Amino acid sequence: MSYDHYRSEYHLTIKGWIHQDVVCPPEDRAETWEKEVYQGSGFGRESKHWRRLWSNPAFTEQQCAELHEKFPLPGDSPITEDLFRNLR
Repeated sequence: MSYDHYRSEYHLTIKGWIHQDVVCPPEDRAETWEKEVYQGSGFGRESKHWRRLWSNPAFTEQQCAELHEKFPLPGDSPITEDLFRNLR
C-alpha cells in the first residue's frame, strides 16, 4: 500500500496551464496532460510522471512546443500556483 498516490489533469492553453477543477475543459486548450504522483512511504520522495492524454489537431507540433517553452509543466517550479497568482 502506498503512502500517497493520486492523479490530476491539466490543460495547456494559449494563456498557460489550467488545473482540471472545472467540469468542461477549456475551449482553447492545445493539450491535456495527466500528472501521476506516487509516494511509497512518509519518508520517501514523491515520484511524478506526466502523460499526454489529448492533443488538439488545430495546433501544430511547433505551436505546442512554443507553448511548452513559454509555460513549463506545472509543479516543476519551487513557486506554487497559489504563490504565482499572488505575484501578478
